[in-house]
Amino acid sequence: MSYPLSGILTISSFITKAWSGVGPLVGVFVGAWLSRSWQRRQWVLDNRKAEYRELISCLSQSAHSIMNNSAPTFGGGRMSSGGELREIDGAVSRGYNIISDRLFIAEVMSREKVRDLWLAVVKQQNDPNKFWSEWSALYKALLETARRDLKLKA
Repeated sequence: MSYPLSGILTISSFITKAWSGVGPLVGVFVGAWLSRSWQRRQWVLDNRKAEYRELISCLSQSAHSIMNNSAPTFGGGRMSSGGELREIDGAVSRGYNIISDRLFIAEVMSREKVRDLWLAVVKQQNDPNKFWSEWSALYKALLETARRDLKLKA
């Protein structure tokens, strides 16, 4: 089957004219799709960063609250009052809750066993040296995990 030259030119002319009208629309749709995809990735990254910041801040506040309300058990220490015990319990709970309610970094929290690390900190509340040593290890682990997860350079 052979097309005459004029038929081929007509088809070619039609395709060229059609593309001149459709081509820019295709470009706009592709550009919008790429932009939306980039914006979504950026939105997720921003939320992950915010969750790490909130997590580290809340755990730090909780650790300080635990130590500020814990009565030392050595050197003639005293018993913690009911209010201090409630504050300690609240700080421990806030720590567990903030670890558990992360949406964007939940998988990382589970993989890195952050709840277990927090438990190791809490268990040392009667020995300030061990407590701060465990807290320091948890803090460093969280910073390293966040930097690695967010692909940040140290």
